[in-house]
Amino acid sequence: MKPIILLSFTSLIMMSCGVSPQLRQEKMSLPADWKNAGGFPVASPSRDLSRWWKRFEDPTLSKIISTAIANSPDVAAAAARIRESRARRNAQAASLFPALSGSVSSSGNASKREGFDGDSNSSQAANLNASWEVDLFGKNRSSLEAASAQLGVSQENFHSVQSALTSEIAIAYTNLRVAEAELDVLRRIVKTRSETSQLAGWRNQAGETDTLESSQASSSLEQARAGIPSLEQAIAQTKNLLALLSGKEPGGLDRLLSSGRKSIPNPAQSLAVGIPANTLRQRPDVRIAGYQLLAAAANSRAAKAEPVSIAQSLWHTRPECTKHRKVIQSRIRQCWDNRRAFRTDL
Repeated sequence: MKPIILLSFTSLIMMSCGVSPQLRQEKMSLPADWKNAGGFPVASPSRDLSRWWKRFEDPTLSKIISTAIANSPDVAAAAARIRESRARRNAQAASLFPALSGSVSSSGNASKREGFDGDSNSSQAANLNASWEVDLFGKNRSSLEAASAQLGVSQENFHSVQSALTSEIAIAYTNLRVAEAELDVLRRIVKTRSETSQLAGWRNQAGETDTLESSQASSSLEQARAGIPSLEQAIAQTKNLLALLSGKEPGGLDRLLSSGRKSIPNPAQSLAVGIPANTLRQRPDVRIAGYQLLAAAANSRAAKAEPVSIAQSLWHTRPECTKHRKVIQSRIRQCWDNRRAFRTDL
C-alpha cells in the first residue's frame, strides 16, 4: 500500500511542477449601467446580433442580404474554416482516449511428392495494438483547449466577414433609398419651379413685373433640373453595387428594388446604451484577439507538458495442421527417399 501512495504523491508533485499556470481573467468592478445613460434602455452584452438587419423590418433588405450571404465566396471560405477547425478539435479530443489498431494475416503453402498425397500447411495470425498517451501533465487537455480556442477564432472570423458584408449592403441600400427620396423631392421641386417660372413669364408679358423676376425663376428651375442627372446616376451605381455584393450581374436586382417599398430603413427609435467595455466585447475583432490569447496560453502549457505513453501488443496464431500429421508425413517422405536411393545403387 505504501508504494502506491508514494507513487501517487510523486505524480502529484510532477504534475504541479510540469504545467504552467492557467490564464486568468482579471475581474473588474463595473457599474450596472453607463453613467450618462439618462432615460435610454440598457443594452445586454449577450444580445444576439447575428441578424441585426431584421430590426429594420424591410423585406427587400433582408432578401438582398440573404442572397449576398449565400453567394459570397468570403463567407463560404470562412464557413469552411469553421468546419476545418471543428474537425481539428474533434481529432484532438480523440487523443484523450486509448487508440486501437489491428491486423489479420493468413499464410499457407503446399507441396506434392510422387506417390503421396500433397502436404499443405496454412495459418492465420491476428495482431492487436493498443496505445494510450496518459494525460498526466495536461498536455492533451491543453492542446484540446488550444484547438477549441482556434475554433472560436474561426467562428468569430466568420461573424466578422458576415458583419462586414451585411453592413456594406445595409449602408448601400440606405444610400439608395435616400437618393430615391431626394430624387422624388427634387422632381416635385422642378414641377413647382416650372409652374413658378411659367407664371413669372406670364406676368412679365402682361407688364406686371420686369424681366429680372422671370429670369430668376427660370434660373432657379434650371438649377433644380441640373441635380436630377447626378441623382439618377448615383441611384444606378448604387443598384449595381448592391447587385455585385449579392453575387449577381449589374442590373440583377433592379426588379427586386423597384417592386418593394422604397421607404428609408427606420432603425429603433430609442438606442440602447451600455458599458463601453461590454460594447467592445461584441466586436468580432476584439473577440478574435481574446480567443487567440487563449490559444497561445494553451499551446504554451502543452509545449511544457511531457507526454506519457502506454502501449500493449497482442499476437495470436492458429495453425490448421496438427503436429502429429507433420511427423507422419515427414517419416513417409524419408522412407520414399531411402527407397529411391536404394534403386539408384542397384
